[in-house]
Amino acid sequence: MSLVLVSLLLVVLTLFIGLIWSLQQRHSKYNKRVAGRLRALSESTHSVALAPKDVFDRGHRARINAWLIKYRWAKQLQHNLLISGKDLRLDEFLGLMLATGTLCLIVAILTSLPVLVTLVTTLLAVFTPYAVLGFMIRRRQDQLEQQLPDVLDFISRSMQAGHSFSSSMQMAASESPEPISQEFMTASNQMNFGESVHDALSSLAQRIECADMSYFAVAVIINREIGGDLAALLKNVSELIRTRLQLRMSIHALTGEARASAWILGLIPIILGLILSVMQPKMMSLLITDPLGQKMLAYSILVMGLGILWMRRLIRIRI
Repeated sequence: MSLVLVSLLLVVLTLFIGLIWSLQQRHSKYNKRVAGRLRALSESTHSVALAPKDVFDRGHRARINAWLIKYRWAKQLQHNLLISGKDLRLDEFLGLMLATGTLCLIVAILTSLPVLVTLVTTLLAVFTPYAVLGFMIRRRQDQLEQQLPDVLDFISRSMQAGHSFSSSMQMAASESPEPISQEFMTASNQMNFGESVHDALSSLAQRIECADMSYFAVAVIINREIGGDLAALLKNVSELIRTRLQLRMSIHALTGEARASAWILGLIPIILGLILSVMQPKMMSLLITDPLGQKMLAYSILVMGLGILWMRRLIRIRI
């Protein structure tokens, strides 16, 4: 084994050991005990609940995160980690991306892949955690959008029963399922801690990046400025959100055939390539070993990627 492979293996082992140690430290008995005490103190004093990450980020890695957050892409990545709802830090996620890319590079070198294929697979491996993060964010945002109308109806009925807006939000957060209960409880705790309704709802809309939550935040903020029946307004907003969700589901059903065609057209070349690699390995090996085959393969992947993106834009309708 060459010195390069040994160095890469050491880098991968170091990264994985660092990630495991970091997760173990944050989920240790000491940190869980501290988080439990902070949570109990928050519930007793109606203050903002501190998560274990808030305590751990003040430790020895605070300088690293402070240095990373100076860059715009790091701020965006940290925001994506925040709205994903996963307990993962910025430096840990970057270490995971680097570890997957390095591991893929080692496998590509051991299998003697061409330089172009090695670079493409390594880049794909590096950005695979980011793609998984985007999938988790979209799934969580969809859950929040589906749960929001019920929460607004709960707040509207509570206000009609005589409760204030802040207490109605707190009751709705305690009675609602995850993940929307966590977001509304955070906003309720912020208001109880002394923040204005405008700031609390603005931060809530930033954490939940959807138009429906923005409608709710803007409606409440404007109502507090000009006055009016907030309970009836929230009921109308919930009906509007339900109408938009029904329209979105109808469009999703109508575009089902187009989405299935896009999946079939995108997967057929990959499946046929795998089948031919098993049935005729000598013929398919020319695409990897021959320079002309490598150019044809790279061009085919590029054209397929552009076609998939174009079909995705055609069947994706924003409401």
